[in-house]
Amino acid sequence: TEVCAEAWLTILRDNPKLCRAIGRIHKDFEEKRF
Repeated sequence: TEVCAEAWLTILRDNPKLCRAIGRIHKDFEEKRF
């Protein structure tokens, strides 16, 4: 939902380390899938 996405954006904006960690996890997941 939009509210959930907005909350996530706020969390990620306040926690750049978390944002990078999630980005890394997502990238690893994409690489493993293909």
